[in-house]
Amino acid sequence: MKENNKYDELMDNLSNDAYFEKPNELEVGKKDDYKDNKPMWHLLDLNMLEGVVRLLMFGLEKYGVRDSWKHLENGEDRWYSACIRHLNAHQGGEELDSESKQMHIDAAILNLIFLRYHYLKNKKNENK
Repeated sequence: MKENNKYDELMDNLSNDAYFEKPNELEVGKKDDYKDNKPMWHLLDLNMLEGVVRLLMFGLEKYGVRDSWKHLENGEDRWYSACIRHLNAHQGGEELDSESKQMHIDAAILNLIFLRYHYLKNKKNENK
């Protein structure tokens, strides 16, 4: 007797005419990611975040602890200031950060992500 596996199940389904039938009208349109306001991640070009990821790797190597940025005292103020410093350096024509050797603009983006985390964390604590 032949052992039933995923391939066999798939082939059985494909040979079943019901597999290709039009779905019941009640089932059509039940789920609509756009109407349900789900994030459309396909709109974001993840390649644009490579520098941000490289900075996260740099931080992990430098501090030896993942997510150390989450535990910074006065995180909201400090990440805001760090972001502005990187934006000022970028605006002043300095492309790369001297320590990380990554683009200032990527560091500013990462600082904004960290700032957002601390902002939301502070808001959550305020609402308790």
